[in-house]
Amino acid sequence: MRLSHSRVGVGAVSMIVLAVVAFARPAAATTAAALCGAAANPCVVNTAITVDDLSVIDLGNRALLVTSTGSLNVGSGTMTILAGVITVEQGGSITGLGSGSLPGGIITMRGSDLNVAGLIRSDGAPPRDITLEFTGAVTISGTVSARALFRNASGAVIVVEGASANISGTLDARAGTEDSSGGEIDVTTVASMTISGTITTVGPDGGGITLEAGTGFGGGNLTLTRSSRLFADGAFQSGFGGNVDLSAAGNALTTGSIQLGGAITVTGHNNPSIELGGGSGGCLTILADGNVVADNPTGFADCGPGSVGALCVRGGGTDGDGGEIDISTNVGTVVLASPVDVSAPGNDGGAGTFSIDAGGPIVVVSSINAAGGEGGDVALTSTNGSVTVDSGATINTSGRAGGSGGSICLESASVRAGMPAAVVSSGMLLADGGAGLGPITGGLGGAIELIGLDSARLAGLASAEGGLGGGLGGGVVVTANDGPAFVEGTVRARGRGEAGGSVAVDGSRIEMRGSIDVSGSTGGAALTDIGLRSTGAIFIAGPMTASGSPGSGGLIEVISEGTVAIAGTLTADAGTMPGGRVLVRGCTVLNCIPTAEGCDGGTGAVRALGPGGTNRFTGRDQVIVFGTMTANNQTGRNEVVVRPPTSENAVILGGVATPAAVVIADDTLLPCPVCGNRVIEPPETCDDGNTMDGDGCSSTCRLEGLIIPGDANGDFVVNDDDIGFLAAEIYDGDGDQLGDVSGGAFRGSPGADANDDDRITAADFVALAEILGE
Repeated sequence: MRLSHSRVGVGAVSMIVLAVVAFARPAAATTAAALCGAAANPCVVNTAITVDDLSVIDLGNRALLVTSTGSLNVGSGTMTILAGVITVEQGGSITGLGSGSLPGGIITMRGSDLNVAGLIRSDGAPPRDITLEFTGAVTISGTVSARALFRNASGAVIVVEGASANISGTLDARAGTEDSSGGEIDVTTVASMTISGTITTVGPDGGGITLEAGTGFGGGNLTLTRSSRLFADGAFQSGFGGNVDLSAAGNALTTGSIQLGGAITVTGHNNPSIELGGGSGGCLTILADGNVVADNPTGFADCGPGSVGALCVRGGGTDGDGGEIDISTNVGTVVLASPVDVSAPGNDGGAGTFSIDAGGPIVVVSSINAAGGEGGDVALTSTNGSVTVDSGATINTSGRAGGSGGSICLESASVRAGMPAAVVSSGMLLADGGAGLGPITGGLGGAIELIGLDSARLAGLASAEGGLGGGLGGGVVVTANDGPAFVEGTVRARGRGEAGGSVAVDGSRIEMRGSIDVSGSTGGAALTDIGLRSTGAIFIAGPMTASGSPGSGGLIEVISEGTVAIAGTLTADAGTMPGGRVLVRGCTVLNCIPTAEGCDGGTGAVRALGPGGTNRFTGRDQVIVFGTMTANNQTGRNEVVVRPPTSENAVILGGVATPAAVVIADDTLLPCPVCGNRVIEPPETCDDGNTMDGDGCSSTCRLEGLIIPGDANGDFVVNDDDIGFLAAEIYDGDGDQLGDVSGGAFRGSPGADANDDDRITAADFVALAEILGE
């Protein structure tokens, strides 16, 4: 059958379109005219007005004022308000108010400035979203709420945007009490933002909070004052913490910084049910182009029982795991004066992680709690600056109830970039294993590392002991890549009913005036050991103990390419074979008495009592024994190894070695190089004629830091000042080219090699001139 076509007139089409449009719109919609006259500016609302669903109230550029007696309520519907400046006075409200059985309304507001002293609310079952988008300043001293009014309802979304924001009131997107999660609150500003009020997205599982300042060209700062509170907790049984993200972009000088003066909690919650267990802590991320300063030293009691963490993402209950906190800066400094808690409070939960990755220095003056059934991890890293842990600070990653200790890593810049880059810890660093509990043996000690570029200094306590009841000792490392290492405090890595741990100290020079103890009950040198290695001098004034009694002894090994002066006690006793060992090797090895030069009033005492114990001094130039060497008188051994003739290179005063020292002539030993004689002698990698650090060639004649071609004086800048230094590198006192004397091999300040050909010659003048010309 063929279909027939009929023509419809234009008028009929128009009637159809009008009918469709009329059907799509609400029967009645609230307009601006329902609020005030067309010329009113501001448009004042001072009575209660019910707004129809799907209403768009467009005031153009006119201001809207909702007084203390006024309100706009769309119920469970949708309302959009477009205006210039919008003000809600205290007592006034703009709401989409639902109930325990009705959803809230959807509220969207756009304009220039926003001032809220009253209430904006879309609570309900479920609550609905609130969007506040403004091009100017946003000030909220009242309440903006999108919270659930039913136990199974989640929180809604609150979005706030402005050129700047000052929030001293409350933003609330809480969930119900069962099977739900907190909502999302996002605040974004083109410039700066200040929070002195409360922002909460708590629920059975915590929700999310995002504060982002400085999205515009000039950037901005984010300030959380002392009165500020950010909550994204799992607040009910077995709840998991949510997420909090803070950021500030800018030039890192006047903008791009974050000030954390209040409290932030993203915790998990307990559950008395063993089957369900506790919830884990959430995540807190802080990212700034400039400085980050956390300065709430008194903390916040609501972090959890026994905790005052101002930055708190701890777990809940007996087995809830700790959460994660990450702080990063582009070029800024991080100052941590607020207590941090990423712990697992129960015996069965693992602690979380805390990290700082800063483009500038890091200073810690408060506590960091990362303890748990298994210890957590703390890493503080500066890519261009020093890391300092103050004497009043404690970093704790210890385990409990047989759990292992965690890790602590403090690391300054790995490449020299123009500012001091040291690691200094005067506080308490704890990574101990947990004590045994019932049939559970003690936990393994954790790991502690201090890694500095310019220097590393441990002036406080570093403890990585095994837990009582069978815990192996852990490990402690103190390393200075381009400078001296100092141990002035207490270092412990003892085993408890098991083998001890290990301690390693490395640097261009080492001063050990504190104490080191890695003793254990069993195990030998493979587990229980202390190692000191230096390209320069080593001075030991404090006690070092690596005993294995009643088991086999441990190992103390000191290796230097300079002088080793022993003015303290080195002990590696043992109860069984093989005995412990104390091995010291250097250019000159000096076992001190108080009156000897370079001994600083100390006395050296080296001991390896136990069957088969050995003490050995090896001097590439000389060994001088003023102090004592003590080994087992029947099966032990004291040895002095030098180059021949032994009568000149070994000086031993009678009666100080028990049993008597055996002097061994070793003609394979090479004499030590002399740094500063302008001759590169292995293992030297440079020799610029001096023993100064910081000029590109260290005090031990090793290449140091960043080498810049043309930087002949080692100040990390290439300018006219380098011309004279380059000349001094090329010519000696007679005017001969040093390159000719050594066959053109590199021999001076490394930066003097301006053309980067591994030779210091007149061609480098040409290369330097080209660099300066550029």
